[in-house]
Amino acid sequence: MTVSADDIPEEFRKKFKDLCEEIDFLKKFSKGANGVTLRGVNKLLGRPVVVKFYYYGDGVHVEPAILAKLESPNILKVDTAGAIDAEYAYFVTRHCESGDLDDLLEGDKVSIREAVEVIKQVAYGGSYLHAQGYVHRDLKPSNIFQNVDGSFVIGDFGSVVRTQDTGYANALTKHSIIYRPPEDFDDSNTYFRQGDVYQIGICLYQVLGGYFPYEVAEWLTPKEKKTLDSLEGFDASIFADQAIETRIKKGKILNLNTLPHCVPGKLKRIIKKATHLDKDKRYQTIADFIADMNNADSLIVNWRFEDKTWTAHGHPRSYRYFNTANGIVIEKRKLAGSWRKERNLSLYSEQEAVSWIVGAIS
Repeated sequence: MTVSADDIPEEFRKKFKDLCEEIDFLKKFSKGANGVTLRGVNKLLGRPVVVKFYYYGDGVHVEPAILAKLESPNILKVDTAGAIDAEYAYFVTRHCESGDLDDLLEGDKVSIREAVEVIKQVAYGGSYLHAQGYVHRDLKPSNIFQNVDGSFVIGDFGSVVRTQDTGYANALTKHSIIYRPPEDFDDSNTYFRQGDVYQIGICLYQVLGGYFPYEVAEWLTPKEKKTLDSLEGFDASIFADQAIETRIKKGKILNLNTLPHCVPGKLKRIIKKATHLDKDKRYQTIADFIADMNNADSLIVNWRFEDKTWTAHGHPRSYRYFNTANGIVIEKRKLAGSWRKERNLSLYSEQEAVSWIVGAIS
């Protein structure tokens, strides 16, 4: 199904018609509310592309032409970009047909090491943006894309703004409430580099398997849900946003107890520091975050979710555990051999099982 001019807001319509000379527009994306995002095919090259129309006229958003100059293995390459008028702009990128990080999360559970590698790639991209003098402000799984080679890149630059020398930016626009850092709710319209660190910390929590629903009602208390059900339209939206804002400002967004037991304490501490309520107690740079991730990576047991349970792969043995009616059972396997029950163990919790397996492999 093709996209017509009638599907496009009036402020973008003329530029959309101009781009139709070179692009067949096939789909309007539903993800995201910051502007309009379309998928199409470059007629001359036969290459899938994505076009985003967005607001940039507050004086702090990155000039469109600058986006095309960003060069990093972990930043989605902007092929072309330009201003539509004094308030709106657009950019064109390649279409990542392997999908985004949300697609990965909707599939099989990610191994612990794979999760760390994915987030390190995101962090490399974020660190590059900061080094160039920008903050992204909307780092979330739907804005992190997978290349055909399996690598991950940061995309969707509609929220990118230039920072001051002191590491903060002024911006009137706000996005993705559930990912907004606590300080972003102040009245100063100021966004700090540590806000990007906060969002990367949430992404790490998500990729490792932490509970983080996208349905608004899941963030509300039973009493709040009852109130929400009595409201309609704009009033309901405002009420839900205020309830979520309160949770964020209290630091009640992440529940580390929902992470799999095999997630090591070092990674949990990294998440806690990256998402600290006080921005001055977070990692002050993404480079600091990366350094801690690299240190943790060397100590991580290779846990993978296989055959409906977490399995730790070592050499020459691998181990897995099951929670049964008779308690925790651990099995081991040598190389490509059969699984055999580990005898003479008295374990009463999954955490005990994980600790025993880590000790056996280490």
